[in-house]
Amino acid sequence: MRRMADVQPPAARHRRGGVMLWAITGVPMALAMLALVTDFGNLWLARVELENAVEAAALAGAQQWGDRADDATNRTRAHNMAKAFGEANVVVGKLILVDSNDNNANTNNNASPTGAVLLGQLTGEIFHHNTPPAAVTERACKVEVAYSLPSLWKFLGTFTIRASSAAAYNNATEGAGFPRLVRVTSTVP
Repeated sequence: MRRMADVQPPAARHRRGGVMLWAITGVPMALAMLALVTDFGNLWLARVELENAVEAAALAGAQQWGDRADDATNRTRAHNMAKAFGEANVVVGKLILVDSNDNNANTNNNASPTGAVLLGQLTGEIFHHNTPPAAVTERACKVEVAYSLPSLWKFLGTFTIRASSAAAYNNATEGAGFPRLVRVTSTVP
């Protein structure tokens, strides 16, 4: 005589492999989604950290140039200060490189108009990289850096993140001035 537990309806026999099929397809999909979420989280973190680095660099360059005389030596110091403050930051645990873009034979010591660190005149929201500032309050430093971040997925390759920030010098009526972040809508010669 058979026990009741040994007898299975015909539909139950067809469902035996269902759980295994779901496990075989579901687990890899869940792991893929987890890796994708981690990848985009890492990308977001890198963007925030790169923004912080370029803001610190722009503020340091504007402060250095604004606090001192407008001569080639102090412009070189401003370029180097922006570079140093930018490189003092890390992006997802790795150091970043910032080109100082300094050449004291050119206007505002900018070696190239597309360099990472640019000094120039700020009028309104327009940054003039090839115009010497008429007043100390027009001295500005603009920093733009690109960073390559490899994806966790090899087939996605590498993401390139760009961040840009600008700071202008405010001349305080009492004592030394201070830099402030500014919005730049266009960069012209």
